[in-house]
Amino acid sequence: MISVSGAAGEDYWDFIRDCETIFSWVKGRPHWGKLHSLGRSEIEALYPRYRDFVSQRARFDPDGRFLNDYLR
Repeated sequence: MISVSGAAGEDYWDFIRDCETIFSWVKGRPHWGKLHSLGRSEIEALYPRYRDFVSQRARFDPDGRFLNDYLR
């Protein structure tokens, strides 16, 4: 695991995207619950069991109490 982050209040998105480009060369995947620039379809492609997770999450958290705007 490699963790990449930026300082609070700083614009770090260019850095994050540059890191994602490098990580993609070795088929690296972001943590789905952490900030990244990938869209849902890209995440689904990287995580073969993504739909299984979404199904289980809905089963155990039907009201979405543990979701936030980012994860929705």
